[in-house]
Order: sequence, then C-alpha cells, then structure tokens
Amino acid sequence: ADELDNMTEQAVWRTNFSTMIERAKRQWNQLLATVEIEGGTTDQQTIFYTSLYRTFHSPFQVTDRSFRKYLGTDGNVHEAKEFQYYSSWSLWDTHRTKFPLITLLDAARSSDIMQSLSQLYVTGKKDWSTRNECVPTVRTEHAIATLLDAYRQGINIPSLRDAYPGMVAEVKRLSLRSPDQCLEASGDFWALGQLAEELGMTEDAIRWTKRGEEIFDSIWPKEFQNINETYTKMRGNGLYQGTRWQYRWGAPMYLPRMIEMAGKKELGEQLQTFFHKELYNQGNEPDIHVPFLFGRLGMPQITGNIVRSLATESITHRYGGNDAYPTPFNGCAFANQPRGYCPEMDEDDGAMSAWYVFASIGMYPLVVGEASYELFAPLFDKVILHLGSDRQTKVVISTIGRTSDKQQIRKVTWNGKKLPDFRISHKQLKEGGELNFHF
Repeated sequence: ADELDNMTEQAVWRTNFSTMIERAKRQWNQLLATVEIEGGTTDQQTIFYTSLYRTFHSPFQVTDRSFRKYLGTDGNVHEAKEFQYYSSWSLWDTHRTKFPLITLLDAARSSDIMQSLSQLYVTGKKDWSTRNECVPTVRTEHAIATLLDAYRQGINIPSLRDAYPGMVAEVKRLSLRSPDQCLEASGDFWALGQLAEELGMTEDAIRWTKRGEEIFDSIWPKEFQNINETYTKMRGNGLYQGTRWQYRWGAPMYLPRMIEMAGKKELGEQLQTFFHKELYNQGNEPDIHVPFLFGRLGMPQITGNIVRSLATESITHRYGGNDAYPTPFNGCAFANQPRGYCPEMDEDDGAMSAWYVFASIGMYPLVVGEASYELFAPLFDKVILHLGSDRQTKVVISTIGRTSDKQQIRKVTWNGKKLPDFRISHKQLKEGGELNFHF
C-alpha cells in the first residue's frame, strides 16, 4: 500500500506540475516565516530572506519513501529506523554557520539531519565524498563539532554513542602537515573531548582534550604568535586559503590559551589592527568568525560596527579565494542583485548566506559546539524567531533607543535582566523571551 501511495503521488506530480510548484512555495514560505524582521532597507530585507532560503538548500532527504531504505557511503542499502535519512554534505565551511543556524531554526528536521550525519560514522564515514553518494556531496570533516553543537542545543541523536568509535578513528587519521591543518585538528580533538564528556566518558574526555591542547600549543606560538612581514602573504607556509593573519584566529575555542601566551590587551590591539589595515577576508571562510571575537577580549562594542560595515557597506577586499588581488576590489560583499556577492565570494553551499543571517539578527555562534551566541547590535530593529520543533517558542529581539547605526549599546537584557558578557546560551533561548539591545 505504501509503495502504491508513493507511485500514485509521483503520478499526480508528473501530470500536474503546478501542484508541485504550489506545494514547494507553501513549504518554503512556512520555513522562511520562522524568522520575522522589521526595519532595515528593502534591499537588506531581500538579501536576508534570500540568504535564509539559500541556507536551507541542503542537505536533502533521500530516504526511499516506500521502504525507508537509503544507500550508505559504504555502498550498502540500510534501513532508516524512526528517522528520515539526509545527504549532501559540505561541512568544511558550513559547519561554522549553516548547520548551527539550521539547528537553531528547524529543530524538527535537525534530528533527522543529525542522525543521518551520525550514521555516517556507523557505516564507515569518509573525509570526502564516495562513489556511493546519491546526491552531491563534497566534504564531511568537522562533523564532530556539528553533532556536538546540535546535541547541546537539545537535538535528539540516538545513534551518537554508536557513532563514537568512528569519530575516534577519524581524529586519529587527521593530517598535521600544515599549520592550518594543525589548528583545525586541535579543534576537532577539542570537540571530541567535549562530546566524550557529554556521553559520560570521563577518561576519554581528558585524553582528547589534552591532545587538542598539545597540538594547539605546538603550532600557535611557533606560527601565529609573533607577527612579522610574512603574515599578509596568502597561502604562506603551506596554508590552504588564507594568510597567517587570517588563520591565527582559527581555533577560537583556544582563545584563553592565546591570551595566556600573548596577553589579552595585546591580542585586542592586534585584532583591531587586523581590521584597520583591511587584512580580513569576507570572501572566504577561514576568518569569518573573527569579527565576533572582540567580546571575549573585553571589547564587545566593536563587533557591531564592524559586522554592520561588512554586511551592508562598500569595503576594501584585498584577498580572493586563493591569492591577493593585484588591485584591491572595493564594493559590497552582499548585494541585492543576481550575482549577489563580491567577486570570488566562497558561498560554499550556504556558509556565507548563514553568516549574513546571523549578522543581521545580532547573534553569532563563535565556537561551534558551545551552543552559545555572541551578541552585538542587530541590523534590523526587530526580529522574531519562532523556535522549537513546533515553532511555538518565541524569541523577540529588539533595539531600544537606537537613533543611528553608530550608536553604542549601553546594555543587553534577557527577559529584563542584564547580560554581563554580551553572550547568551541556546538553553536560555529555548525558554523563549525578549532579548533587548538598549542604546
């Protein structure tokens, strides 16, 4: 009967294409209505909803609807028990923005998505796509942090413990050949340590946490602490797609160790220099989290002005994806036009779109896996998030007393109580309430 129903539905769609179009419109409108915005310009609102739309283009639900089967990356057919199987991954960049946003806004689907990601480890996860992908897939690294973040957001992932041995196997084969690989590996070990702690594996948590710290301590003082003239060179010293200036901030979970090594005041001054000299690259992902570091260095007010400029104003772009421009490009990184972005913008399956969404609503997941958000002045005057599996939990984000874009925030309150460090946890947001930025 299920097979017949499936075939009947497909027949209807084939004979009445308009039915499929209307169904798709309705579902997209329901999803986009998860966020309501007020204020800003018409262009900014258009870019916002276009970005939100792009964020949700993947992954895809690929479970056979008749028999609940799917083709695993091991080449075998598996049964999706009590969940729908999703595929199409590009995690190297999207783990920073896209998946935390999907988990925040679409909790109902996120359990299926995260169970699918977890299942990769059970069936033999590879670092890249295999010959058995049924939809476009590129890379699957940093899945541990993605799963950790979702788990700490309260997403149900029943297979997480079964996936754990595959995660251990993955971190053991991480490459440490270049400085950027070392930074990324240190973050993966950190995430595995945090996940082991969540699963009650105390000894493993200590072991993997220590290994991550060892890797970070072996590379950051040598390659990234003492700034010199080589730091502006793209792909210097074996780096993949960035400069040493851009990559030096690449493991934000170790910012306390960076402070111990270089000093909090010094790091804050260097971070300001980084933006003042236009060394940041909005067109690629290695440093897209860097504008949100200021709060943890005691300067939260700086973040809002920088983010607004990056999201809405014409800025100088000195770097493309793989090299410095012969002549810097001056223009907006995000634009309401068919091209949508500055030249060479590495959108990477929604990574930059999700960045714009976070930048617009005044919160950003600086450390993926912490399930918390740095707070700064939102682009819009009012934002309403409809959260939870039933989307009945309402979070209202408002600006109070703002008369110009350059105003400083006096305080941020959550349900009337002042937040001391310009940060809020996902646990707090899940309760619903009002997040107010007072100017």
